[in-house]
Amino acid sequence: MHWNSIRQIALWGGLCMACWVVCTRPAQAHRPGDATVQPIVDRAVDYLVRLPKQTWEHECLVGYALIKAGQGKNSPRVQLALETVLAHVRAGLADNDPPHVYPAAITIMFLCDMDDEAYRAEIQHCLDILASRQIDDGSFAYPFQKVGDVSQTQYGVLAYWTADKHGFQVDPARGKRALEYLQACQTADGGFSYQGAFRQDVRSTPSLSAAGGGSLYIIAAWLGYGQDEGAVRRLPEEEGLPPSVRLVRTDQQGRARRAGGDKKIELDEGRLRQAQGRVGGYFGNFPVRIGQWQYYYLYGYERYASFVEASTANAPEEPDWYNKGVDFIRGAQQANGSFTDTMEEPHVHTAFAILFLVRSTKKSLDDGEWSSGALVGGQGLSDDAAIAMRGGRVVSLQVSRDLDDLTAQLEGEGDDSNFANMSGIDSIRLNKDDPEALAQQLVTVRAMVGHPNFDARFLAVRALGQVQTLDNVPVLIYALTDPAEDVVIEANTALKRIARKFADPKFELDEGYNKAALDNVRNNWIEWYLSVRPGASLSVNLQ
Repeated sequence: MHWNSIRQIALWGGLCMACWVVCTRPAQAHRPGDATVQPIVDRAVDYLVRLPKQTWEHECLVGYALIKAGQGKNSPRVQLALETVLAHVRAGLADNDPPHVYPAAITIMFLCDMDDEAYRAEIQHCLDILASRQIDDGSFAYPFQKVGDVSQTQYGVLAYWTADKHGFQVDPARGKRALEYLQACQTADGGFSYQGAFRQDVRSTPSLSAAGGGSLYIIAAWLGYGQDEGAVRRLPEEEGLPPSVRLVRTDQQGRARRAGGDKKIELDEGRLRQAQGRVGGYFGNFPVRIGQWQYYYLYGYERYASFVEASTANAPEEPDWYNKGVDFIRGAQQANGSFTDTMEEPHVHTAFAILFLVRSTKKSLDDGEWSSGALVGGQGLSDDAAIAMRGGRVVSLQVSRDLDDLTAQLEGEGDDSNFANMSGIDSIRLNKDDPEALAQQLVTVRAMVGHPNFDARFLAVRALGQVQTLDNVPVLIYALTDPAEDVVIEANTALKRIARKFADPKFELDEGYNKAALDNVRNNWIEWYLSVRPGASLSVNLQ
């Protein structure tokens, strides 16, 4: 696929406007996987499965669509896509091959879904490529060009969000710059054009408005502004708590996953909400048919709508826009299962159609985001509540606390009665946006691993696991000798996060472990650490 040709979107803007046809027939109610949608997906998947090997730019999109459609990771066609993509990216690692934004971004999404640990080097290489393609105004550009566009920018920020969600370190300043670019690009009608109003390109189109509008929400979610505070409903369990105290949910790795959580960088939130509201006004009526780039647009709109639903906590099961899109797609599918357009090859449009039909963005948003939060025995909290077992007791108030506040509490200087009981604190907030300040904080946190207070030790090892640095490993290995089982389990989880060893049986340590099992896991961590840092010292200073 020639990703360069997406630049031609701007040339077709006027034609797209002339091709709009708003469906007047009431749309039938549909859901992904229902008796209407699934046969369409199955025929499209069958078309892609029978597709001969393509270039790597094509294969990353084909593989990603097949994974989102439910094809197994070990299925032959997915493996063909994986092998083709890996071969090209690994060659790029050697000869600095400069691929475009689109395949680099989708490769990140594809490999993160396949195995974000096994393909960490390849994902990081693609992140480095994206960084080299982001220009000073925050947009993304083609190789050797200094003018970016909204279309490339949407895939750059989508890949950044995906990588961040999978535990990769992505500088939030890159997201802020992209947001500022998009805000400057927004046209008078609230939509977006190819290169933006500030470059005198004022011809907004539905496809680019979905691209730009979706990117506003993607960046907001990535940087911690995923929900407008006015749209956030407090949970029943939060009644009576101070306004600044919110319950959070965590994923399987213990990471907080409440949308609108800790903000990673300061933004003009009022300006962000205004831009989001304007694009919402642009899409007051959802146009289905637009002509060129039809399926690129539908996938872009699914992405936009999914992030809007997540940000407003309003996700209807059968949204009208999805119903209209399904009705259109059902009538456009070719006899061989593919979809065609005047631009690009059929398998490109077929992949985009699949991503729309299966609601791939919603899948990414929902995947592993929330734990059930039910108390042991199902008593005391609703299904939406967040709980933790720590030190043999149920902790139902999961709250982040600044390190300075926590150390003052440990020293008996805290005056906030809401935090008098440290068992109500779930995590320590670190200043990850300032490397120098973070380094100083980590010295304090590492020393806390030797504190006589059980909760302080537990919170310290949890915090160390949130920062991807090998400097934390020796003190976490030391924490495996802690007399409290919960601290040991948390320290082992922190080590697995840093090392990206989530599924390696050598590092598994279940609750109720015995001394022999603990010694074996600890020795395995020592062996791993010395393999990545030969000759390093395992001594720790807890003063």
